[in-house]
Amino acid sequence: MKRFDFLKTLKERIVVLDGAMGTMLHAANLKAVDYGGADFGMLGDLLNISRPEEIKKVHRAYLEAGANAVETNTFGSSALRLKEYDFSKINKSAFGEFFDKRTAKVLDDYSISYLLSKKGAEIAGESLEEYSKEEGGALAKNSARYHPPKIKPFRKTSHTGINDLKINFKNLKNLNWKMAKEDETVFKKLAAKWIRRSKENNWIAPPRGISAVFPCNAKGNKLFIYSIDEPDKKIAELSFPSSVENSWFLSVGSKQKDICGFQISTAGIEAEKAASAFMGSGDTESMLYIKGLADRVAEDYAAMLHEELNNIAGIDDKSSRRVSPGYPAIPDMENNKVIYDLLDGANVGITINDAGLFKPESTTAAVICFSPDSKR
Repeated sequence: MKRFDFLKTLKERIVVLDGAMGTMLHAANLKAVDYGGADFGMLGDLLNISRPEEIKKVHRAYLEAGANAVETNTFGSSALRLKEYDFSKINKSAFGEFFDKRTAKVLDDYSISYLLSKKGAEIAGESLEEYSKEEGGALAKNSARYHPPKIKPFRKTSHTGINDLKINFKNLKNLNWKMAKEDETVFKKLAAKWIRRSKENNWIAPPRGISAVFPCNAKGNKLFIYSIDEPDKKIAELSFPSSVENSWFLSVGSKQKDICGFQISTAGIEAEKAASAFMGSGDTESMLYIKGLADRVAEDYAAMLHEELNNIAGIDDKSSRRVSPGYPAIPDMENNKVIYDLLDGANVGITINDAGLFKPESTTAAVICFSPDSKR
């Protein structure tokens, strides 16, 4: 990987380095001859020449454990450090032509330093390249190897009654109704009143939604969505502000398709009509209460749909991430149109304008990423 690519990656995400090389090599129970004799047993850099496959095993182990980048096995390869050793005493049998008579004249400490360092860099580069080809880009990954949940892609429409909805009353109070300083008893009575009135007047019909899982892969900051019926046919793409390739979603270069969840939920149009009627009559306070409750219902139904997708995927809520267009993780509102089209939002009475805004306004759409790396 080129240096500027590495620096770019550092700006975009956390990069996990590998760990100690020496302890891993000593745990491999190699023989003294592999080091060139007992006098060289602390110079593991010589294994770059005698046992390069063992160095690759160590690099591989760290990559599989979640490292994004590996350091070269060249800790002792400086000419200054090599002056501590008498290479005239080395057992050359494990090193092929490296120490043979034909090259002995040029193998001073500086030449050995260069050759060991060069070989160490080659082994590290080859290890990363081989692993990246197999796993779809090791360096960009943020944790242990991610395997997409085994979910068959689907799309379904659903609804729930307001009685079955897990309303987040804390958020209703503090965010939707801006009543953070209000007495809790007063708030609870007010919430019960507006929920009752909404039921009696059908202002909030059963919240409706659509959820789906599609095959996908990422390239840079683009997420490519594929057809449920034809997994190799690209049907849409989403744009993120930074790269999501092999951090949130598997790369287009990986051997397998990733999966991505989508959802849209709405409190329905009746709450919006009621809010307009209150506004028209000059009852701004009631307008804010019904509008705030409808927004809360849409958000909390979205949380329920997300939980359902996690259950289907067999993962907990801490292992996936739900992001909605218009927020920092995916700020481009045009992504709402992509989600709307993928899910056929019109099927639950939702429309969308050219600016990516929904009607009813108490509607929210989201993308679900199942990789734990998206939570970082």
